[in-house]
Amino acid sequence: MADRENVYLVDSGNVKDAGRKVRQILDKNGWHLTALLNTHSNADHIGGNRYLQGQTGCKVYSGGIEADFTGGGQGLWAYHEL
Repeated sequence: MADRENVYLVDSGNVKDAGRKVRQILDKNGWHLTALLNTHSNADHIGGNRYLQGQTGCKVYSGGIEADFTGGGQGLWAYHEL
């Protein structure tokens, strides 16, 4: 958690439905998703990214070369819009 209302999520799950479940948890607790941090680009880790970013406006970060596979450029932690 960044603070009591703003949270970070590590990996978004495998499909859009995983993103929906995360969104329900966020709403239930009154949390705002500030950022998604992707550990790597396997589908079971990034499947909910697009849905969650579209629903919450969160930023998505990926490390190094993984950013190329998740929509961003190279960098230590590259931010990218989906």
